[in-house]
Amino acid sequence: MKDSPPTCNRVSMTTPSAEATALHTASRAEIDHAGVMEQLASYAPADWQQYSGSLHVINDYVGLFQHGEAPPDNEWHRALHELGEDRRQLANNADVVIREHIQQRIAHLDSARRELRQLIAALQDVEQAESDNEEAMHLVHLVMNLKDLAEFAEHPSPERVANILTKRYSYDALIERGIENLANYQFMVVLASHGVASKQELQSRLGSAAQEVGAAAEALQFEYHLHGKAEEYYAWPAHQ
Repeated sequence: MKDSPPTCNRVSMTTPSAEATALHTASRAEIDHAGVMEQLASYAPADWQQYSGSLHVINDYVGLFQHGEAPPDNEWHRALHELGEDRRQLANNADVVIREHIQQRIAHLDSARRELRQLIAALQDVEQAESDNEEAMHLVHLVMNLKDLAEFAEHPSPERVANILTKRYSYDALIERGIENLANYQFMVVLASHGVASKQELQSRLGSAAQEVGAAAEALQFEYHLHGKAEEYYAWPAHQ
């Protein structure tokens, strides 16, 4: 059984009033942005329920308007204001949770940051011991990219996310190319002084750290996006 339209005194009209037209326009703006609000639903489910109920009322009022039977202006105005306030509350409370998630994810990057810093120091020492210019350049290139990862892990930001994600799936190849000729005794002694027992261990540890940072960057990209949207939709005033 379908829900009945909201019970209110409808105003039969052929040409809508200026006030009804303005309310319809403002209602359509709220409805058009409901999809973004749904992305925030899981972060504040109780507020989403409240918002959904208010949105349902406004959808019904828009339908009545389009059939030439708009609800009274004062009733529509009240319902539209309530929807705006519910939207702002949902955005605000969801953003509290989103920011907590971002901070937790950043905190979890601390171990990857420490690992990368340690291994970068080892590779820089190997780089100093490398006499072949071509091989040294492979190491320099690898170290530069690992430093980007380490800096992101230490200071994540929306601006740095895109840079990390564009190279996320190339790190394995960079690592393999950068360390492929580190099997001789001289280099292994240098690595051992940094607590790395073998080239295979170095490759595994670098790969794991890069994967961890890349996965965090992907998750943070989405959470930074939601954080921005939550701020935007909280700042949007309710209809007055």
